[in-house]
Amino acid sequence: MENIILGFLLMKNLSQYEIKKALEKKPSPFISASLGSIQAALKKLLEKGHITMQATIENGRKKNIYQITDNGKNSFHEWMLMEIDEYNFDHLLMSKLFFLGLLPLENQQVFVNNIIDQLNEINEDLRSVAVSDELLAHPIAKFQFKTLDLACENYKQTLKFFTNLKKELENQSI
Repeated sequence: MENIILGFLLMKNLSQYEIKKALEKKPSPFISASLGSIQAALKKLLEKGHITMQATIENGRKKNIYQITDNGKNSFHEWMLMEIDEYNFDHLLMSKLFFLGLLPLENQQVFVNNIIDQLNEINEDLRSVAVSDELLAHPIAKFQFKTLDLACENYKQTLKFFTNLKKELENQSI
């Protein structure tokens, strides 16, 4: 949540309400746009020095505007280029792709190459699943393997998407 907020603040200074509205547009379907989770994330970001807050008055009402700091920008860029944990892969991939345009072109290319490497690794892991004959004999096994097939197809399509994106980015740098 914190890095998602930093991404939005890289684009524009926002109030808590505006952050909530941006999160409701769902850069990732796994992010909660509850005020409680937003407030907790903003508090942590303030404590880390990744953002600042300025109190303003608008139409007679107090409004806190949040702005990203250089420390926050550096933290966001580091997060964007970090390898994605396999257990959160889909969720974080969507979030990072949403903000990819905030990185310089050379970092966009690094990101895409890293994702392609990770996808190839995940595909290899999925294809190498070994199963005992006892498990194969169980009536539900056919459908359990269908989940594996679906995952493989999903990652194959994602790999194709990122391979095409890599080509697009390479054409931009020419």
